[in-house]
Amino acid sequence: MIINKDQIKDNRILPFQMFNAIEKHQNSKAFVITSTRTTKQDSENDREHLYEERRHVINEGCKKINRTKLDRTEISSSTAGLIIDKVHSIYYCPIPKVSSTFWKRVLTVMASRGKLNSPFDISLGGVRLAKINDLSKRELNSLNTKGTSFIVARNPYARLFSGYENKIYHSNLMFWKLTGRQVVHVIRKDNNDVYNNYGFDVTFPEFIKYILYLHESGLGINGHFRPMLSLCDPCSIYFQYFVKLETLSDDARFLITKWRNDFDDVNLRFEDFEKETVLDTARGHVNFLFSTKKVLDEIKFPFIKIMLRTWRDLQIRGYLSKHIPFPFKETDVETVTKEEYMEAIKTALKIPVNRTEVKLQRKEALIQAYRQVPIKDMERLRQFVLEDCLVFGYDDRPAELFDRSKSVSREFVYLDGLTKK
Repeated sequence: MIINKDQIKDNRILPFQMFNAIEKHQNSKAFVITSTRTTKQDSENDREHLYEERRHVINEGCKKINRTKLDRTEISSSTAGLIIDKVHSIYYCPIPKVSSTFWKRVLTVMASRGKLNSPFDISLGGVRLAKINDLSKRELNSLNTKGTSFIVARNPYARLFSGYENKIYHSNLMFWKLTGRQVVHVIRKDNNDVYNNYGFDVTFPEFIKYILYLHESGLGINGHFRPMLSLCDPCSIYFQYFVKLETLSDDARFLITKWRNDFDDVNLRFEDFEKETVLDTARGHVNFLFSTKKVLDEIKFPFIKIMLRTWRDLQIRGYLSKHIPFPFKETDVETVTKEEYMEAIKTALKIPVNRTEVKLQRKEALIQAYRQVPIKDMERLRQFVLEDCLVFGYDDRPAELFDRSKSVSREFVYLDGLTKK
């Protein structure tokens, strides 16, 4: 289970930087998001101008879908979906699969008034933020008059693939039961007993067909897969800052620096942001992985292939190089532990790689997955994501997904954990 560095094709190293504002503390190994008070005023103004331009994109997008966007819309006790840091009058509308866990943790740290320092010290169950109905009249008025608000969006096609990969491809008993099982019965029309409770081997094209079936039938869709606009509507609620997942590092640096400058009690702290992010994701996924052991007799699917999916997940996310081989064999299945799997991940993370190339795996996996979706379904899917694309400013017909004239390399297959062999 030891990974040999000689197995890596490219051992150049490019250091990862999540935030430009993460600086090494002089007297500690810890990394601290500093207040960056020496930042030039014109640079801050340029950033504010960028958010003004993004608000304009949203305003124009709302017009395109025949919605009138008001410059300032007061939130009220009937406004659903928002979560609030009451201490600093910040409200945020979380959208699943758009870094919502990260931002919930950040706001929980801020609302703790210095009792917490790192978002990675908090489990999702430990998030403590207010909802609109929790606010008094005075607090609601304060939120409307001096509050800071933000929303985060991402490319709708990428978000849908992320939802599939994280909830359906990767081991997740809850979603295998809620969604996967339905896909098998409705789309595949397979009534084999192994699918009585769990849809554990759903392909991406089957998943897309199922989402389209729900949409076109007027049936409910889980929030992880529903259009962003149905969850957070910037046409009816004013958001001061529009963050994009594609520019998350710059946007997060700007907002966190702003909050550190505005509030004396904000002290976000990371020991090593990249490492903590990857390991936090990996720990959760390894727990999900080993939870499937209790249903193996029922689903009759090889555990080694489910183990492979966890490894592939980290490669799809651009955390592990695709040139780092899966370190386990069939003979390891009976004895491998969570701790050993985590150690294998930690060992892989220490191997020098070209970070820029590894990040490109995200796009490569996305294109490879969508290439399996029939073009007729792609046209139907375009209608499904169209309003999100128009309002949030994304291409509704990206050439890399719709143009089938060019072949896609399958030298490395990201979703190869679905078959028994």
